[in-house]
Amino acid sequence: MTRHTQDKPCLLMLSHCLPDAMGQAERARAWQLLRVAGLSHRVLLASVTDGPIHMQQWRSAKELAHALVIQPRSWTTDALGRLTSLTEPSWAGRLMGLTAVNRLARSWAGGHEIDAIVCTHPSMWGVARSLEAPVRICDLWTPRSALHRRAERESTRPVRSWHRHRAEAHLRWELEVASECDTLTVGCAEYGHRYLTSRCKTLVLPEAVDLSCYHEELLGHRPEESRVNVVVHADCRHEHGRSATARFARTLWPRIAKAVPNAALRIVGQTFEAVRAYRDAALVVSPHAEPGLARFPMLQAMAMRRPVVAHSESTQDMGVRHGEHALLAKDDRDWADACIEALRSRALRLSISHHARAFVEQLCPMQLRSNTLATALAGPTTISLGPLARAA
Repeated sequence: MTRHTQDKPCLLMLSHCLPDAMGQAERARAWQLLRVAGLSHRVLLASVTDGPIHMQQWRSAKELAHALVIQPRSWTTDALGRLTSLTEPSWAGRLMGLTAVNRLARSWAGGHEIDAIVCTHPSMWGVARSLEAPVRICDLWTPRSALHRRAERESTRPVRSWHRHRAEAHLRWELEVASECDTLTVGCAEYGHRYLTSRCKTLVLPEAVDLSCYHEELLGHRPEESRVNVVVHADCRHEHGRSATARFARTLWPRIAKAVPNAALRIVGQTFEAVRAYRDAALVVSPHAEPGLARFPMLQAMAMRRPVVAHSESTQDMGVRHGEHALLAKDDRDWADACIEALRSRALRLSISHHARAFVEQLCPMQLRSNTLATALAGPTTISLGPLARAA
């Protein structure tokens, strides 16, 4: 350990998943927070398992963290958390966060002078609220209340009231967390306006891509042209993600396959191999309208120089231009036309791939997107922000 590293202040990071630059969206978001925090602090990372962990993922996180402990979540805790989430989200959050890393966090806090605490999810705030630190930050990247609100708008009448009830319950919990932490980070301004009445500062921290992880082996690979693979990113953990994926596969794909007979469909979910499936993709489709479900997979594919067809609502305020950086669609006809046009034209795919990578390099690198978070970590005396600030 170098003297320079030892001289850094100490930061306690409580993560609900293992950070992974090329993992599914929540792991990629946690990686963004870890990467920025590691520039100015010695990070003590306490992570809860959220699924299978590969050795390379562990090694990558270990390189950035001063200390790393991965705490498995017992099946009883997980079952109780899922059950209580149906009645009161705050109970489920406290249960799943407290039981997993509470003892470890208290041990680290007793042995180190903690300069800052960062929670990657509200479920970890139950641990942070009992610990003292000059700066306490909670990331509310994609609020569950927003997902239920969208599901409420898209659902039929029998299910609509249930989603409304869930949205209100999650919003109460999110406002409770916002009222206790010093800084709340969200993925886009649309989410941030929900918490303007809380006492904490709200920072818009847009999704960022760690370009150092997208090496030439990934960029240089080109799929076979004899069979064009269409990879659909499916986030099926939420109602909106399931319905958007099902609509594309059942309604739109038969029309696309009829127009382009050599096209093959592959649906990938939130797994370790999801991003790596883009290597063999001639076209990546992100059918989700909710920004929190769509943006990370879209930016990851763009960083790998893969043409993307995305929902126009998910790219608002990003600066993505239709036909240049990606193909944007909203209704069924737009989706089918965009996919068919891209699959039939190799020149169009190459042009969009080139401009997509340039877009990510210019506007979405980790250093540019995360400047405001780095300033917030410096301490409350040096930060000067309004009630809602936008990073980069």
